[in-house]
Amino acid sequence: MRATAVLACAACYGLAFGLDLSSLSNSEASAGLRKALEQGIGRAVGKLGAPGGFLDNPAVKIPLPPKLAKAEGAMRMLGMGSEADELVTAMNRAAESAVPESKPLLLHALEHMSVSDAKQILTGGDDAGAPGAQRPAAPPRIIRRAARAAPRTRLRL
Repeated sequence: MRATAVLACAACYGLAFGLDLSSLSNSEASAGLRKALEQGIGRAVGKLGAPGGFLDNPAVKIPLPPKLAKAEGAMRMLGMGSEADELVTAMNRAAESAVPESKPLLLHALEHMSVSDAKQILTGGDDAGAPGAQRPAAPPRIIRRAARAAPRTRLRL
């Protein structure tokens, strides 16, 4: 889908200026992709870094850690559902507050992107631009800090 959008933009650019895609050099294509990714980074940071950016978006909402997710049903039966909800809210709010801190790192990675990296993004799957971006085995430090700070939960992750 990303590749289609980039190619569509490139095609529109070419039509507007009387160029076709075959006349684009690698550096021009790479520069165009970098610009599109830079804009995407800005939009993503703006959306995810806002209140509700994670919590209100089912596609990126951070669920309870696996160990606690197993106990969630029992917690709810024992009247402790609000504690589970508070922890989920605290983790997602922590992620929302951490996103703006990631923008300089993302922009730095973009500045150092090679032409082969750009081609991989265009031809790869949905996670082609984020190798190794699977969920971490342990919750990040900022999430653990938020969990300990959540009222009444004080859970250790």
